[in-house]
Amino acid sequence: MSDQPIIPQPFFRRRNVQIFLFVLLLAFIFFLTFRKQIWDTFTLFYVDISLLFGGQTPNIEITEPMLVSRDIILVNLLNFLIIFILTAIIIAPALLPITTFREIYNTLNTGEILRQALSSPHTALHHLLLIAQQIWRTLFHFLLHTFGLLGPAIFVKDGSTAASEAEMRRNGIGVAVVDYNSAIVLEEEVPAFTLRNFFYIILEAVLWGLGLYNRYHSPRIEGAGIVFIRRLERIRSIVDLRRQTRSRLNVRAYTRDGIEVSTIVWVLFTLGQDPDIQQVSYIGEQQPENLRVITLRRMENGNLRVTEIKNCLQREDALEIHTTFQSQSNRTAFLLPYHDLPTPPLEPVFNAGRVFNAAFNQARDRDGNLIPWQALPLNLTIEAFRRILLQYNFDQIFSPDPHTEPDAPITSIRENLNQEMVNSGLLSYRIVSYRHTGGQLSLHHEYPADVLRVSRILPLNRPSPLRQRGIKIIAAGFTDLMVSDLIYEQRLQNWQASLESQKIITQATKDLEAMRLQTKARLERQEAILANLTQIFEINKHSDEALTLSVLQWIETMVAESPYTRKMLPDDILSLLRTTHNLLAIPEHTTSPGSTQGTGTGEPPMRF
Repeated sequence: MSDQPIIPQPFFRRRNVQIFLFVLLLAFIFFLTFRKQIWDTFTLFYVDISLLFGGQTPNIEITEPMLVSRDIILVNLLNFLIIFILTAIIIAPALLPITTFREIYNTLNTGEILRQALSSPHTALHHLLLIAQQIWRTLFHFLLHTFGLLGPAIFVKDGSTAASEAEMRRNGIGVAVVDYNSAIVLEEEVPAFTLRNFFYIILEAVLWGLGLYNRYHSPRIEGAGIVFIRRLERIRSIVDLRRQTRSRLNVRAYTRDGIEVSTIVWVLFTLGQDPDIQQVSYIGEQQPENLRVITLRRMENGNLRVTEIKNCLQREDALEIHTTFQSQSNRTAFLLPYHDLPTPPLEPVFNAGRVFNAAFNQARDRDGNLIPWQALPLNLTIEAFRRILLQYNFDQIFSPDPHTEPDAPITSIRENLNQEMVNSGLLSYRIVSYRHTGGQLSLHHEYPADVLRVSRILPLNRPSPLRQRGIKIIAAGFTDLMVSDLIYEQRLQNWQASLESQKIITQATKDLEAMRLQTKARLERQEAILANLTQIFEINKHSDEALTLSVLQWIETMVAESPYTRKMLPDDILSLLRTTHNLLAIPEHTTSPGSTQGTGTGEPPMRF
């Protein structure tokens, strides 16, 4: 709202002065035109008053022209009154959104008023009187506006108004037009007792008697429609009944290990919706800790299926529900046949008590300024977010591999924050009872509707700042958590060190396993060599030189056939075998056909 100062105008340029002079001119012309008839009418009026109070006839001769003059004046006044009423009926709907002729015609055409008249004549008459009062009061405010006597004229839409501060502070009888998304809170000043104010009190009593003025009632909460404002009433606050979102950037919080994070915290709330209704039931023994919130869905066959069972009640709320249920002496009267929950309306719901609590239960900041009620949900959401985050370490929230943890802590934090804020706002409940299996319902099971009993819808009365102000929390949450670059670098180094440590441990484990396998293979090979040597020594009955050459020849064959055996033998051993072979080798001689060269064993000499 813009605060535009009122610039005083010269006296004769003021609109109300000009209108008054114009009306005075018309009255003067009428007086000049009908001055004789006006005089005769006042004379006859004087005679009637004298006869009424004095009982004696004045010494005034009543003639026929005097009676004609009176009739002329009465006809003029009657015509003026008829034209005035017709004009008021025509212009009233154009000035303010009151009941129009089309709406009245549609009501008559549908037979609504006729049915009301037949069923309840008093209701039909009251309806017609309200229509007449709307037109009558609109005309009265139009006249006040015409003569410049009207106070503030304000149009409220979507919880705000385009009227300036000067318009809001204007003195006089005013009017406000409020749409369905808004509500206003009015307060009236208490004036000092002076002669002028005493005159105003008498005038207000007369206007109230004529149906043109409201009774004193302060504070006053008004919803959609036309609101006629008293002379000393002022609009304290304008309330938006729609769903509202508030968020705050760069909210800082700390994890349990002292690392600072920042995020955007948001909350969705409203004053214009009925509280959510939670259906609760005992899952187990009838104890407060066994109360669960259940979700029932009606199937095509008419049965009810339990689709969800959640343990999301606050401890104080569960204790309140348990106490209420256990205190019922007549459970049969307390539990009613099952019926579906009512469908919430699409348009905002006006509740005068909730609007009053939100507008007047305001806290103050450190400087003593009032904190608007719209700021309270966001402040409480930030406090809850910081409190929940302190329960987790930084590394718990940020896992290097989130795919290995489908239930990441960040998801749990968001769910806990949302559930805590919803439970702290306005809520209602009803108890669902099952007649069989000890009254315990099971998940994903279907039940006929006639075996279920429900209580009436009751509000949760646990005191909380949001409930005391009639605020309903729809949802709350936060965006991704951000930290400084130094924290990111430190996390990267920690992850690298952890990966390097894992790599070293894995490589050492594999090397150890390879050594074990190699040692095992060496032992097995040595056992095989020992067995073969034993067999050679037992079978061969030759000289020591021939036996040695046989062993060396077998070793050469084994090395040639198995590269793994060659790797197992050190180079010094192979050199020693070559030297031994050269020392024990038999010189070559020319032999007869069929003879062999070398050892005489029929095997070729060794070659290393």
